[in-house]
Amino acid sequence: MEAYKQPIETIIKEVNTNREQGLTEQEVKKRLAEHGANKFQETKKDSVLKKFFHSLSDFTTIILLVAAAISFYTAIATEHGDYFEGILIIAIVIINAVLAIVQEGNAEKSLAALQNMNKQSSAVLRDGKVETIDAEAVVVGDILVLESGAMITADARLIQTAQLRVEESALTGESEPIEKDSEYIIEKDAPLGDQLNMVFKGCTVANGRGRAVVTATGMQTEMGKIAGLLNDDVTQQTPLQKRLNQLGKRISLIALGAAAIVFIIGQLQGNHY
Repeated sequence: MEAYKQPIETIIKEVNTNREQGLTEQEVKKRLAEHGANKFQETKKDSVLKKFFHSLSDFTTIILLVAAAISFYTAIATEHGDYFEGILIIAIVIINAVLAIVQEGNAEKSLAALQNMNKQSSAVLRDGKVETIDAEAVVVGDILVLESGAMITADARLIQTAQLRVEESALTGESEPIEKDSEYIIEKDAPLGDQLNMVFKGCTVANGRGRAVVTATGMQTEMGKIAGLLNDDVTQQTPLQKRLNQLGKRISLIALGAAAIVFIIGQLQGNHY
């Protein structure tokens, strides 16, 4: 539902709420049971040891480990006692694994910071009265009562504004507060920063006041989508990363082929490794 393209009355009808009375407690309980709490989903975190072994499953890393094993075998078989190359390769593998674990840890910290946004209270209109509730209890159809300094706890379509300006830097990167207008409607697709009739979870009211009907909660909010990307079990790779991985595999295969040819030639010439 692209709420920013719709008139206020259309949104009110779609979410089945009352702009003057808000939702009833009975309806709130029903929606919480159907759609769940207004919070981000959490997945089970892997142990550091599991992360370490997972980082070793990369094709290029496996090639390096095989090269290290061959280097150690050669050093032992020839009785040279030169283990430097093997140790160096193992050190590179360990450093690469540690960097991968640190990067994943930073992503988990970013997700935790997003999850902390749920630990807020929110003023909503229910049964005709303004109540302050836990942010996790906000549901689609709630009427948010926005005042200066308030944290916005869900994505919502504005239905009333009075000099309302919202700080959206956490979501859009915009350094200056954005002036909002409940009557603003745009028919074409627009980025978040241009949706002047919307407010988004995780942003803050800089000044003014207003009311808005909630259109998305939890993982369905714009912040929730970001949290979902950070929380995704399947690592999303950029096109550059995919091309670099392909290049690494090709180089590794070429190197293995060259090593095999050199080994065979050496055997034919009577060299023993």
